[in-house]
Amino acid sequence: MIKMLVKVAGAEHQNTLRRLIFGLVLEGLLIGLGLVTLLPFLSALMVEDYGAALMWWAVLAGFLALYAIVRVRTQLHGYVSSIALGRALYARLGAHIAKLPLGWFSEQRTGELAVMSSRGVVEIVSGVAHLLRPVVIMSTTP
Repeated sequence: MIKMLVKVAGAEHQNTLRRLIFGLVLEGLLIGLGLVTLLPFLSALMVEDYGAALMWWAVLAGFLALYAIVRVRTQLHGYVSSIALGRALYARLGAHIAKLPLGWFSEQRTGELAVMSSRGVVEIVSGVAHLLRPVVIMSTTP
């Protein structure tokens, strides 16, 4: 799915999507590190070793702070890249439609073209903005 999305994005937006995917991978790794850090923190609390618990809490807070920074940046970058991808897809679709002969535009094809240009592009763009995050994070966090 991700390879196809990068291919559909075209050469001008591939680096933007790759940066977004890198940020999402980093976000997933920070979630995983936070979950791993939670175990020694809770273990130290259970044995009432508050010095070690405080140290592990500080490490956990550091991972949480890094995660918050990466999350905000990737969320904004996801919206920006999805808008840029939408513009590029509409431009490519418009350029292709301009090359079609007038005889191609029958009633059925015009309706299919309207559905594809409205619903199809929006589904691709919303996939970048909303669906890419869970796919990448669920595969990198474990």
